Amino acid sequence: MHPFVSDNLAVEFWMLILVVVFNCILAIANFYIAWRILRLRKTLAGVTQTLISVDRTLYNTLHPAPRYIYMAQTGSARLRDRYGKLEIQLQKVQKFLTILNLILKIWPKVKINDPLSKTPPAN
Repeated sequence: MHPFVSDNLAVEFWMLILVVVFNCILAIANFYIAWRILRLRKTLAGVTQTLISVDRTLYNTLHPAPRYIYMAQTGSARLRDRYGKLEIQLQKVQKFLTILNLILKIWPKVKINDPLSKTPPAN
């Protein structure tokens, strides 16, 4: 046997041990990464289901909104028209009452003898 053979075998043995240990460390690291990815996948699946549920709820809630907005706009327009007409009527009534008030102030206060009245007229 050559004197360096035993040293060479020892180096090869330690290199083999080092490679095996390094491979085990890599395997453990890869298993840890795979486990984290699996947890992340489950979390993302839950988030996806929640977002789908929220999307359906919002769709069901907001889908009829344009129709209701249109109905509200139509109702508001009718209300504005009605308010405008009532405002014109109010102005006419105010003018009538103003004229009536003027007439009552200007008109002489004349007592009218009512034949059906029970009180006799004053002489």
